Amino acid sequence: MSITVTGRGSVAGIADEAVIELEVTVRRGLAAEALDGLAGAVAVVFAVLDDGPATARATTGLTLATDHDQQGRPRGHRASQVVSVVAPVDRAGTVVSAVVNAAGDDVAVRSLHQRASDQSGLRARARDAAVADAREAATQLAELAGRELGGLAELTEHPAGPGGQPRPLRAMAEAVPVVSGTDEVTVAITATWALA
Repeated sequence: MSITVTGRGSVAGIADEAVIELEVTVRRGLAAEALDGLAGAVAVVFAVLDDGPATARATTGLTLATDHDQQGRPRGHRASQVVSVVAPVDRAGTVVSAVVNAAGDDVAVRSLHQRASDQSGLRARARDAAVADAREAATQLAELAGRELGGLAELTEHPAGPGGQPRPLRAMAEAVPVVSGTDEVTVAITATWALA
């Protein structure tokens, strides 16, 4: 006979990094012109990031499509690419403002979320809490059944989504304010103990 329970553990840490997704979009008459324009606009974004506090950057996706007006008529081509940037959370607003000031209407902020840089440390502490939670529940159930908890027979960790508490952006003339939030990491486990 055995007892199977689910345990959860959550640990919050200070969100010290901001992950910013910038979408660079250029519209031109011809497809080749749109791609060339995009390359130039992304180069402007990279130049700003090279001079700023960004700790990492990457490009994801590349889109080249026919651009349409409001009546659905073709009016040229649109090329876009997403640039992901990691920066200290207290400098994220400066990064956003500098990129927008340099690239103008060619850039849009798709998202900004915060995270703690020590994800593995938070996850380890959340895992400890999840196992302790499961053990406490199993011990209680064993006692209610008039039995003692035996050895651990099986332990499975379940995937949990990313944490983070995004903060809304408010436009200002010099820099967009970004206030540090928390990043909560949650671990869920299923544990089976034999009954003694």
